[in-house]
Amino acid sequence: FFSLCMPKGSYKKMALLGLDTFPKKGIFLLYMALWCGLRIFVYASKNLKSAPKYNSTSLLVFVCIAKLFMATGMYMRNDGTLKDMVEKLVEHRNLFLRYSLPAVSY
Repeated sequence: FFSLCMPKGSYKKMALLGLDTFPKKGIFLLYMALWCGLRIFVYASKNLKSAPKYNSTSLLVFVCIAKLFMATGMYMRNDGTLKDMVEKLVEHRNLFLRYSLPAVSY
């Protein structure tokens, strides 16, 4: 689409979702596979008579909290301290809100 609207060579080729390297694509595909696998596992275990009874909403909240802790840990390991992360969130609060609204509605 951009090539039709803009003069040739005046736009930069963008990677979909910022997945411009093989490791980023691999991590994204692994994340999607785990997400789909979790949904299949939850659905299948709800219909299985031998599966223990559990509240699927509680499981979803637990998974979201676990992912939050994992993401925070990865940030602290690779990018900085917790204080740095909070400073970045304050600095880029508009972007944070754009990502938070769909996440909260999930």
